[in-house]
Amino acid sequence: MKLLKIKGKSQKRFKISSTESNHNQPRIRDLDRRNFSQVEADKIWVTDVTVLETSRNSHVYLCVLLDIFSRMIVGWSISSRNDTKLIVKATSRANLKEGIRL
Repeated sequence: MKLLKIKGKSQKRFKISSTESNHNQPRIRDLDRRNFSQVEADKIWVTDVTVLETSRNSHVYLCVLLDIFSRMIVGWSISSRNDTKLIVKATSRANLKEGIRL
């Protein structure tokens, strides 16, 4: 192909955007003031939502909760929608695992 100066035609990939920054909603306060050094487990958990491609033109969202102190995954959930239920399910799973009652 290089010799003939031809290239394969790749299919344009669908780009997923999961952050909407242009809104009028109030910003949530940073309760830990970016202090990520902890001396005790289960004090601060952080979360991340990642898009995973499953098959052609299909994807799921993976939400993971991480304990800052132990660096262990304390909760997770997978959904076809990036919504509040995804976060709530991961948090509920973490609470059950860690024996925390809210």
